[in-house]
Amino acid sequence: MAGGTGSAGRRQRLSRVNLRSIALPIEHGGWSFLAEPIALGLLVAPSGAGMAVAIAAASGFLVRHPGRMFWKNRHRLEASPRYRIARKFAAGYAVVGIFALAAAGALSGIRTLLPFLIAMPFLLWFAAYDVRHEARRLLPEILAPTAVAVSAPAVVLAGGWSGRAALIIWLLLAFRSIPTVLYIRARLRQERGKPRSAIGSNLAHATALGAGGGLAVAGMAPWSAVVALLILLLRAAAGLSRLHRSATAKRIGLSEIGYGALFVVLTAAGYASLS
Repeated sequence: MAGGTGSAGRRQRLSRVNLRSIALPIEHGGWSFLAEPIALGLLVAPSGAGMAVAIAAASGFLVRHPGRMFWKNRHRLEASPRYRIARKFAAGYAVVGIFALAAAGALSGIRTLLPFLIAMPFLLWFAAYDVRHEARRLLPEILAPTAVAVSAPAVVLAGGWSGRAALIIWLLLAFRSIPTVLYIRARLRQERGKPRSAIGSNLAHATALGAGGGLAVAGMAPWSAVVALLILLLRAAAGLSRLHRSATAKRIGLSEIGYGALFVVLTAAGYASLS
């Protein structure tokens, strides 16, 4: 009777668990920085191996949330079913990612996996901050999207692109993500009434624009990507000016998803015109 009562109690606790809150992260910015390189890579160099790379990258991204939840609460597995479920989700995502990477390597060769090997130290560096509850500091916020962006060069390598072309597309994504992190941090401080400086954000955007323009002049990047970088510079300058319109953090995040989509579309269109 006691055993039946205990079993019923466990089933009742499980029924109250919100699986979505365990399986999926809620950060809009994280989803955007994941989707942009995958979408850009698949738009400019679609392939079956590239799709496998995309699945692997998405699985790696999804591991973080339940994996972190389990790791931080691994001593409480018997106290709450949430952490056992988190462990199962993390393991499941990891298995899918490993199989997807293996499929990508089998379809297109080992060089497709090189961008992930290059990014691994940066991801581990970010993880070290993450487990210490320091992921919101500037360095890890820059490390994460820059490292995640290697999914684009991996996808285009899988599609038959050269190593130099893959490096250029990763640089363009870095020109998008790093200044954006600086802008969002300054913009959120501004909306909260805290001291902020627009110099770092504007300088980073201007540097990215200049570097992108240099690549375009050399014929290594499409001019449409430079146009996208110019739009990002203008939105950052306006957003941190005295004429900006107040907005909630959610609204700012959603608008950045739109700017990210615009960057991907313009850049992909430019590559299509070059081919």
